[in-house]
Amino acid sequence: MKYCFTTLAAGEKYENIATKLFQDLREKTSDCDFFIATNNKELTDLGERIYVDCIEGPVRAPNTLFLYNLKSLAFKHVVKHEQLFGRQYDYIIYIDADWYVDEGFNENKILDLLNYMEEEDIDFSFERNAFVRQSRIYDNVKEAFFLEKLIEYDVMDYEGWDEARVPNEQFMIFKNSTKFKVFVMKWEMFLLYSMKYEINNHAEGFEMGVSAYEVGMSKYNFNLFYRFLEGCFYFFNSSGVKHTKF
Repeated sequence: MKYCFTTLAAGEKYENIATKLFQDLREKTSDCDFFIATNNKELTDLGERIYVDCIEGPVRAPNTLFLYNLKSLAFKHVVKHEQLFGRQYDYIIYIDADWYVDEGFNENKILDLLNYMEEEDIDFSFERNAFVRQSRIYDNVKEAFFLEKLIEYDVMDYEGWDEARVPNEQFMIFKNSTKFKVFVMKWEMFLLYSMKYEINNHAEGFEMGVSAYEVGMSKYNFNLFYRFLEGCFYFFNSSGVKHTKF
């Protein structure tokens, strides 16, 4: 089973944490590579199995908000690497650049999860069982965390995306396939569209979920991480509180 981790690291803080994260994971794994998409032209490949790609253009919108849909370029980095060097990964894992490896990490936990996804033919795994319809037509629409997206994409009365899921964007696993590669292209198109029309990029799970839905990633699971990856990772929230995952 050949797999890889990928992340977006824009800014010195995230570059440093992502570098440590992947260096630590490199020591604890043997079957994967690591990819960092960054806007820092000075950051180069970090030794064996850690590859860096510099993204072009701004990382913030004119209103100073970070362009979270730039995460799509972390996946594009993997696709480009496959095309250039003939490598092929069975699964691609996205992890946020402010996560750390916890004491409970073991590569066998990752491999057991990936083997389960393979056996069940699961397109992608993620946290959060939210979907567009739930927030578009129900009474709590004003409380939807992606309400601004529904308004700015003018889909409050559009049913076509109702079954699309809106995953948590911090940690996701995708099965590599033609569908995955088209998904990456569609998500990047949303990035370019949102930049052109200054659409607020939070929550990027909306564009991600719609892109996955449109390419037919119909088989998903949103609780596998808690089953297989107990105590593998952690991060600190904005208040400095440690959150152990999963």
